[in-house]
Amino acid sequence: VAHFGGPAIRWLYFFSGLLGALVMAVGTLLLLRKRRQKSGPDPAQRWLDAFSCASLCGIWTACGALLAANHLLPAELAGRPDYETRTFFFVWLASLLHASWRGDRAWREQGVLAALVCALCGASDLVLGGIDDPIRRGIDLGFFLCGLVLLSSSRRFFRQDAH
Repeated sequence: VAHFGGPAIRWLYFFSGLLGALVMAVGTLLLLRKRRQKSGPDPAQRWLDAFSCASLCGIWTACGALLAANHLLPAELAGRPDYETRTFFFVWLASLLHASWRGDRAWREQGVLAALVCALCGASDLVLGGIDDPIRRGIDLGFFLCGLVLLSSSRRFFRQDAH
C-alpha cells in the first residue's frame, strides 16, 4: 500500500505489481513445460502441474466464488465471513483435486472455468445495476476484464497440443 506520491504513483505501483505477477505466472508455466519435456511422464511432474494449475487458475475461480458468496449470502447471516472464507478454500481445494485427476487437460478446463466465473461475477453487478459504490463497480469491472483476459489466454496458451 503506497500512501505517498499521489494517485499516479499508486497506479504505477498497482500496474507494476500486476506485471510482476504475470511474469511469475508465465515463468512457472514455461518452467513446467521445459521440465515436462525433459522428464516425460513422471508422478512428481503430475503433482507439480496440479499444484501449479490450482495456484494459477484455481485461485481465480476461488476468488470469484468468494465474490459470489459475498454477494449472495444474506447480510444478517451469523458467521457470514466464515462461510465466505470456507467457500474460497473449498473451491480452491476442489481445483487442486480436479487438476490432480485431469492432468494436462486441467489447465485449459480450469482456465476457461476461471474466465467464466470472473466474467460472470464481474458482469452480474454491472448488468443488474443498483451499485452506488464506485469501489465495488471498479472491482466488478476488474473481475470482468480479468475474465476476458483469462478466456483469451486459456484459448491460446493452454491449447491441448501445447502439452
